[in-house]
Amino acid sequence: MSSPPPSETALVRHVIDACQNAIKQAVTQPSRVNGLANGLGAALRSLQLIQSEVAKGSAGASVIIDNADALTRNALSDVLRIASQPDDALAALAAVSDVAPPAPSPAFDPTSRPRGRPAPATHCCRFSVKSRRPTSTCASSATVKIMRTFPS
Repeated sequence: MSSPPPSETALVRHVIDACQNAIKQAVTQPSRVNGLANGLGAALRSLQLIQSEVAKGSAGASVIIDNADALTRNALSDVLRIASQPDDALAALAAVSDVAPPAPSPAFDPTSRPRGRPAPATHCCRFSVKSRRPTSTCASSATVKIMRTFPS
């Protein structure tokens, strides 16, 4: 496995520094703990959402996939602003050409499942084996389609 380019390594070091600096600030200035935690938490949730949608491939939200690099840069910028040297950290981010999560390989299809066994049922409603119909109003058409894959 090859090592990442120096620009990416520098960016990772600055992200680590930002996290360590946030911890130092929280210890020395306890009144800032909530603000730091909220800021880092929001950035992390954004990064997780971007990664999740990109991993879905064509099934992901196109607005997120199409703007993954810009959205990732924005979230990372929020983190890097609390680094001990924020200007250097933001410059390291600018030096990396693409910070978006990698797209899945073409052979990967998150909507497919192995053949042979049906998808596991979600038990949000009761299902009548005799009538093969949901017996409560919480069943959607998607649930009915899932339920119909099970043998009676």
